[in-house]
Amino acid sequence: MTDQLIIPANINYDCTGCGKCCGGWAVPMTSSDFKRVATIDWQPYAKELNQPVNVLKDSLVSESENITDTNTITLNKNSLFRNLQDYEIKDSNYRYAIKVAHDRMCPFLVDNLCLIHSKYDSTTKPAICQLFPYSFNETPTGTYVSVSFVSQAVIYNTGQALTNQYDYLLKKYADFKALFPNNAPNWTSLKLILGQSLEWSKYLEYENYILKELDNQELGFGDRLNLIAKFLYSQTGKPITDGSLKLKYLDKHLLVNLFKIYFPQGAVVRGEADFNVNRFVYQLTWGNIFPGVVFKVNNHSFKLDDLAKIQFDENDADMSSLMYRYYYCKIFGKLYFGAGFGQLSLVAGFNHLAFLYALIKINSKILAKIRGVGKVSFIDLAQSIKTIEKRLGETFVSPNTAASLELLLSSPGRLKRVLATNNI
Repeated sequence: MTDQLIIPANINYDCTGCGKCCGGWAVPMTSSDFKRVATIDWQPYAKELNQPVNVLKDSLVSESENITDTNTITLNKNSLFRNLQDYEIKDSNYRYAIKVAHDRMCPFLVDNLCLIHSKYDSTTKPAICQLFPYSFNETPTGTYVSVSFVSQAVIYNTGQALTNQYDYLLKKYADFKALFPNNAPNWTSLKLILGQSLEWSKYLEYENYILKELDNQELGFGDRLNLIAKFLYSQTGKPITDGSLKLKYLDKHLLVNLFKIYFPQGAVVRGEADFNVNRFVYQLTWGNIFPGVVFKVNNHSFKLDDLAKIQFDENDADMSSLMYRYYYCKIFGKLYFGAGFGQLSLVAGFNHLAFLYALIKINSKILAKIRGVGKVSFIDLAQSIKTIEKRLGETFVSPNTAASLELLLSSPGRLKRVLATNNI
């Protein structure tokens, strides 16, 4: 692998200081992060942190008065921080997390600014905050840079082009290497589809076609994905054939199951960030006993037939641009298959992206319906993409999960039905 950075074109980013990235998740911390942040005397800022002074004073309990070995630290229930559970730190350098406040925002977010950054400097913040929204994916032909669409500035493509930030990105990449010194993505066992190996050089040829068709302005976005899928299946020797476009029972339950994972209601508990095969089978088995296939948001249930009446304009210039940039970054960054996502085959990884598009449309339509309007707006789409992007970052793809997704997502007929415009 080479350390050469390969940067996406026409993607811009500069932090706007909106503070909207700093909520909805507990910021993870390495032992070094914890030692740097948690041992600061935050008592003078108790008012800004909306915390009683005595809570901050007694927030740390150590086996020794001199806090040097962060592994010996335990935290009381009133701390601004918490110890991560064993299942949360597996295969990770993180050991602690900043507790979210009652409004689900980071307690250090004060007047939309990071208190840690403003009172000290950017290098005092947890490493994950220093890296955000950049991601680095090391491959045989270089390290591909991408950005997270949790960021409001990324959503609106605000700031200077990433291609003009090479030196700065090199520094961020050095931070990434320091945070993940053992990062070694495995690109040696790529598959086009289950049972068919794929050489990296051949994949790059496919990617050129994929990115070209993704930018085909003459087609709606769903039609672009369909065209790419047809190409990929043609390379497997199992081309997509004509058939009914009506969603089948399994299609609908797969969408509902994935929707629960990527658009959870309330805090996510252990196991909900994974595609749970047993839970999925249970839903299929008992689906006729409980209410029909519905998508639940804010204690309301929505059926696909009702959502189909809400307009989703694929030709809207702003919405089309956002969808293109989101998928371009996922594909360019190699973040959807192989070492980029659960060692899925290229076909299953791309089909997963296609299912995400269906889920984005469903949630966008639900948001529009909740607002009492009959047409999806850019704001509905942006919120849906931010939510699904955040959940993708939290989703754990175990070997069993990957095997299940390979099986469920490799059907060409199912993909065609899910991408059919009138179904969703």
